[in-house]
Amino acid sequence: MENRVSDTFQTLGELSIENENYEQAIEDLQTCLKRRQQMMPEDSRCIAETHYQIGVAQGFNLQFDEAMLSLDGAIQVLQLRIDLLKSKKDSIGKNHFQLQGVLKIKYSKIFNCQDI
Repeated sequence: MENRVSDTFQTLGELSIENENYEQAIEDLQTCLKRRQQMMPEDSRCIAETHYQIGVAQGFNLQFDEAMLSLDGAIQVLQLRIDLLKSKKDSIGKNHFQLQGVLKIKYSKIFNCQDI
C-alpha cells in the first residue's frame, strides 16, 4: 500500500512538471522521496529516479543550485548501486551496463544545467 502512495506522489509530480506547475511538482516529488527513502533500500533505482525528477523540476523552476544537488543525489544513489553490484560479481552483467548508461545521462543533465 505504501508503495502505491509513493508512486502516486511520483506521478503527480511528473504531471505537474508537464503542466509547468514546478512548485507543486517539487513538493509532490519531495514527499515521494521521503516516503521512498523510509521504505526502500538506499540503492533503489526508484529513489534515484525521484532525485532526478526533482532536479528536472528545480531546473525548470530556475533553481539551478538545488537542481544540481538533486541530480547529484541521483548519481550518488546509482553509484552506490553499481558499487554494490560490483561487490556481488555474479550479479553485475546486464544491470551494471544499464546503470552505467543511466549515469551518463544524469551527468549530461548536470553539465546542461551548468551551462545555463
